Amino acid sequence: MTTDYNPRQTIAETRLADLAAFADEITGLLQLADGGSVGATWAHIHPPAGQTWHGQHICAGDLEIEIEPAKERGRLTIHGCFSRELHPHRPHHDQAHRITVDAGRSARQVVREITSRLLPTYRQSIAATIERKRRYEDEQAMCDHLIRLFCDLLGQQPYSHRQHAAGMYGKPYRGEIEVRHSTSIHIELDLDPTHALRVLAALAEPVGAVSAPAD
Repeated sequence: MTTDYNPRQTIAETRLADLAAFADEITGLLQLADGGSVGATWAHIHPPAGQTWHGQHICAGDLEIEIEPAKERGRLTIHGCFSRELHPHRPHHDQAHRITVDAGRSARQVVREITSRLLPTYRQSIAATIERKRRYEDEQAMCDHLIRLFCDLLGQQPYSHRQHAAGMYGKPYRGEIEVRHSTSIHIELDLDPTHALRVLAALAEPVGAVSAPAD
């Protein structure tokens, strides 16, 4: 290690400046060891002016690794993080992507631990999370398309207080329509018996396919 960082310090005693210098060293070695496979440049991210982070963040694309002193004296905790955009889409029952290492190891040794013990499963989880996010956004786009389509047909506007829902106000009906999923449409109508029979008869007729949203 090229700094004065003392691996035997407790969390309270650890000097953040020394840990930041160590993270700088790890960042350069990590780029050499893993840069080709990740397809992005590893960079040491520093906190905004006026803020202090307890740990050090090293990022490459959607990957973000945090290095911080562990609760155990003389060890470092290294874990893979998920951004605010990705975290809600993280797969259920996903394992914690975290390892601990002896803080007395060199930066080169720590990088070997990261690339062998942390990155393989963490990278797989990030890829799965990105795919789940993409599917969710596609689903939301279809819901947006459907509610706009129905509102155009009804001459109504979507609710401002509820997503993918709109009221239906016109003679001889009242009610609301809600796109719960792109494959599930909830319609509630308040009709007199005559018009209820007409609606039921219309439901018995085949319906043409709804067009997909434009790219």
